[in-house]
Amino acid sequence: MNKRLLNIIKKFNFVIRVLYSFYRGSYISNKRGKWAYISYLPEPFFRQNDKMFLSAHQNRRESVTIGKVFNELNFGFVVDRFDRFFPKVKKYDIVFGMGQNFDLMSQKNPNALKIYYATGAYHEHQNKMIISRTDTFNKDHNTEISYSRLTRIHNSYEIADFIIQIGSKHTLETYPKKLRSKILLIDQSCEDFDDFKLNEVILQKDSKKYIWFGSNGSILKGIDLVVNFFIQNSDFELHIIGKLDLDFEHYYRTKINNFSNIFYHGYMYVHDPEFFKIVSKCSFILFPSGSEGGSPGSVINLMKLGLIPIVSKWAAVDEINELGITIEELNMNGIERAISESQTFSKEKLNELFNKNYNYANSKFNLKKFESQFKEIITYCIDNRNNCENFNL
Repeated sequence: MNKRLLNIIKKFNFVIRVLYSFYRGSYISNKRGKWAYISYLPEPFFRQNDKMFLSAHQNRRESVTIGKVFNELNFGFVVDRFDRFFPKVKKYDIVFGMGQNFDLMSQKNPNALKIYYATGAYHEHQNKMIISRTDTFNKDHNTEISYSRLTRIHNSYEIADFIIQIGSKHTLETYPKKLRSKILLIDQSCEDFDDFKLNEVILQKDSKKYIWFGSNGSILKGIDLVVNFFIQNSDFELHIIGKLDLDFEHYYRTKINNFSNIFYHGYMYVHDPEFFKIVSKCSFILFPSGSEGGSPGSVINLMKLGLIPIVSKWAAVDEINELGITIEELNMNGIERAISESQTFSKEKLNELFNKNYNYANSKFNLKKFESQFKEIITYCIDNRNNCENFNL
């Protein structure tokens, strides 16, 4: 077979696989000795050269890395969308992932090793915080904002032999004690900013400039508390980056526009020069979230750019006391105390914390480390499926 024909066949095969992925929501790897079923994200496997797509969220790069690790451990794998039903008759040695397909394929493969992949806090904790914070907001503002980011109630945790949890010690505390022995913590990866040099922008930073950087689930992530503080304190400056929930945005947009110290930028690509321009002038991250799988990617990305976190315990790294400030109460008093504390830092202390966060986040949260941890954990799960104990890397 000549080289040209071989290339045509390869391209045709790739197109068929892409079309199949959109029809079935699946990616199928090359055959290996055993098979793993992954209920997560198939699309990144077809867009591995699309940097902007992969940069939109760390879970896209991590999905590809998860597949890579299974291949290295001699597993072929099938990846289905975690939130669509794609029942298959194939038998698997490992069922990995989240969502309804994890539950379904675990039932169809009772003898498989079952590993649940948890990227957020325990579902009952998250739903409780969403309902409580939203009900309080609606009562205080006489609104009818809907609940955002409610997660389905499921028994994946009970089904699983092991739970791989992105998060911190505070994430573990959201779980019932009976499940904690199954949990193996892993650090998420975050974007790399190879061209960013902290020493080139550190003199631009203003101690009265803050950023809230997030996505949907606006009230859960505390943007209402943040905005209210800056409405009442015009000598501080707030930059809001990310998409807000539509009903929440509709309520606040006019209010925000009336204040010259609050800037709503909407979604921004993290490698956009304008994003770096804003970040370079700010000193602090404000993120009073009620539920996270550890410190979220938005916070870590800003730490990688030298900003100091002021966050709830659920959005904090374990070393938060050395790197920033914990918001002790998810209310206006908690926000006011944390911001007041941030204003006591001397210039020398600020510079120390800029550098500490920059070095800490870049060394701890990267794809290479995620891959190494994930491979070690999966190997441990395979070797110890009948002896589930706490596992510390």
